[in-house]
Amino acid sequence: MTQKDDAVSQMKEDGAVSKMKEDDAVSNIKDDAVSQIKKDDAVPVIKKDDVSQIKKDDVSQIKKDDAVSQVKKDDAVSKIKEDDAVSKIKEDDAVSQVKKDDAVSQIKEDDVVSKIAERLEFFFSVPNLRSDPYLQKELDREDDFGGSIVVKKLLNFKSIKEHTSDEDKVIEAAKTLPDLLIVSDDKRISSKKPLDKSQLDDNIPLSLHLSNLPVKNGKFAVGVFNLKPIFEKYGNVTLIRMKWRHQNDNNGNNGQRKGGKPVPNGCVLEFEKKEELEKAVADLIPENGDDKKGLEIKGEKIVIKKLSDWIAAEKEIYRKKMEERGKNKEKEGDDKGEKSSDKRENNEKKRAKPAPEPVQFTFDWKPGCVIELKGLDEKSCDRESIKAIAELGSTSVWADYSRGQSDGAVRFSEPSDEIKKLAEKLNSGEVKIGDAAVGSARVLEGDDEKAYWKKWIEYKTKLLQQRQDERSGKHSFHSRKKKNFRSNRR
Repeated sequence: MTQKDDAVSQMKEDGAVSKMKEDDAVSNIKDDAVSQIKKDDAVPVIKKDDVSQIKKDDVSQIKKDDAVSQVKKDDAVSKIKEDDAVSKIKEDDAVSQVKKDDAVSQIKEDDVVSKIAERLEFFFSVPNLRSDPYLQKELDREDDFGGSIVVKKLLNFKSIKEHTSDEDKVIEAAKTLPDLLIVSDDKRISSKKPLDKSQLDDNIPLSLHLSNLPVKNGKFAVGVFNLKPIFEKYGNVTLIRMKWRHQNDNNGNNGQRKGGKPVPNGCVLEFEKKEELEKAVADLIPENGDDKKGLEIKGEKIVIKKLSDWIAAEKEIYRKKMEERGKNKEKEGDDKGEKSSDKRENNEKKRAKPAPEPVQFTFDWKPGCVIELKGLDEKSCDRESIKAIAELGSTSVWADYSRGQSDGAVRFSEPSDEIKKLAEKLNSGEVKIGDAAVGSARVLEGDDEKAYWKKWIEYKTKLLQQRQDERSGKHSFHSRKKKNFRSNRR
């Protein structure tokens, strides 16, 4: 081997070594790179863990925030529910209070209606109508007091006005008394069973007169509510009416003129039945000086008489008073130079003037003019409805009927075949009265017809006699006394 070869070989060896070194260097570099890569790989892993931990922490914080938020929401919801519950309670309390107020208001309204009904029941009662001139005038008809009064006028009555000024309340109260009152669509009220004029004095045999009642400061110290319990042990007391008289003024006037002052003057007490009155009379009115009987109220000995006896006694007092007044006038005439004998003679002639002849109502009735009606509907029937079905051309027609009765009659001025035909239609139900069929209808004949006209003429005669007596002054005293009964209406 030459030097050249050695040199080449040496160069090759050196190149190989160098190559090895290069490879080692590359390998080392690779190892370093791998190591760095591993380091770099390790860093992301650490970051992932950190992120995961951070996320966990964030999630935990979020959950805490959510929990706090939920608690707050729950508290808010709870608060809302509490507020709603309180609001509901308040609403329930308010509704309850409204209901209570409505209930109280309804009770008060019912109480008002009840009190008005109580007053109406008294005003339209037979005992009151007998001595109430105002209602007599309002309800007056030919034979009875079956007319009607407008509700507006009833509102002027003091004992109704103190409860209401509403017409509808009065009507509502009247409708609670269907057995006593009839309410029409035009706001009028009438009695279902009106008082007949022939019954005006029927209370006298049932009544007591009380005087010397306790008085304080010019007024009665007792009233209806004090007296009624005392007398109810004898029977049903239907009326107690306090009486007043007019006191003479300083000028000597009789008190009914300007300046007169009303003062207490006893009372009239009415029972339902005569036997009840007799019980009271036997127990309270002394006989033959029996001091054990009688009645004392608040230290006052009450003077009790039958009303009939009291009226008779007052009439006698009035007669003597008029007689004395006549004598005084005669004496005044003497003082004026008149001849007393002539005046006395004239007065005696006046006193001796014969009483008016009894009157007699006459009526030339014609047969076949009266239809007798039975089984009438008490609720719907009245005079107007009877007359409405009985209009027969030019013939005049009258209905003999009082509301609330089941029987009546219709009479005509002239007989005709139409009257018989009408009776047949009423019997068959073809014609109705007040939207109701009658029980029976027939044209009166023979003794039944005579009895009807006799009773009717007697009744008309009685009314005519009463009117004549009033005009002649026969009942002037009694009429005057009636006016002094102060009505409980005012």
